[in-house]
Amino acid sequence: MATIVRSTDAHPDPVHARYASRTPMLTPLVAGEILDRAAPCYIKSSDGKIYMCNAGSSNEPSEILGFTGKPYVADEPVTLFREGSVFYYSDGNLTAGDKMYLHTASGLLSGSATLGDALGVAVCLDTKHILVTRAHPTV
Repeated sequence: MATIVRSTDAHPDPVHARYASRTPMLTPLVAGEILDRAAPCYIKSSDGKIYMCNAGSSNEPSEILGFTGKPYVADEPVTLFREGSVFYYSDGNLTAGDKMYLHTASGLLSGSATLGDALGVAVCLDTKHILVTRAHPTV
């Protein structure tokens, strides 16, 4: 399984971020742990907080809701970016057209399918940018 190396400056593309689909803020979503920048995340049903996804098995942590736009600390309000969002993700190590999948390690992406993610959550647009293609539960 090829781990995709995320840039230390990963972030939503500023031009697209203004129009990007975000999680509705009907009630404040808060971080249940420290969340990395540009990390795929889900809502944990036991406490209603946001945690980083991992696809080690086909269960709740592989139910992506969206990607963080910046790092968060525990109990901080969180905004997640959903389908159609473009991220600066890599310093130049991506291949246009490649699919990206949830990794078995929390908050990371993989270049190959995993037990918890056979569909993929993003596609590489060029060597540096990804497009979020799936950000909703499938389990």
